[in-house]
Amino acid sequence: MQRGKLDIGLISLILVNKCVDFVPTIGKTILGVYLTFYLGCTLREGIKKPFPLSEEQLEVIVKEEKDKLNMQEEVTLLVSEPLAAQSCKVDGRYFIELGGRARDRDTVRHELYHIYKRHVDKEFDPIRYFMLQEPQAIFYEYFNIKI
Repeated sequence: MQRGKLDIGLISLILVNKCVDFVPTIGKTILGVYLTFYLGCTLREGIKKPFPLSEEQLEVIVKEEKDKLNMQEEVTLLVSEPLAAQSCKVDGRYFIELGGRARDRDTVRHELYHIYKRHVDKEFDPIRYFMLQEPQAIFYEYFNIKI
């Protein structure tokens, strides 16, 4: 177990040093911590799920999690077989697509939080997405902390 954590930290360090030479040292430290956290959560995702939930189970979970967030927005659930986890807004309607091993409560919470915070209403910006929106959704997904 400890070896896996070390590998994630090493991967993060390599990514930081190779990709962001223009970032000051404090920025590299913050980015390294973020990447370690992000990659750790991502690897946990792949390990923890024994089987994907059915569409009926997911519909119940979407309703429960919407109630927890006091969301009034209509959200349409799209279930697929290949691995997929995304939320979006099309023609004023919100959608969550879940597929493969991403069909679970944690991923529903994560994607609903993107809708709740109106992340999907904004034009995609990779810096804002990876440095602000994605960490917010991860913190809510795992720790029930609204940021």
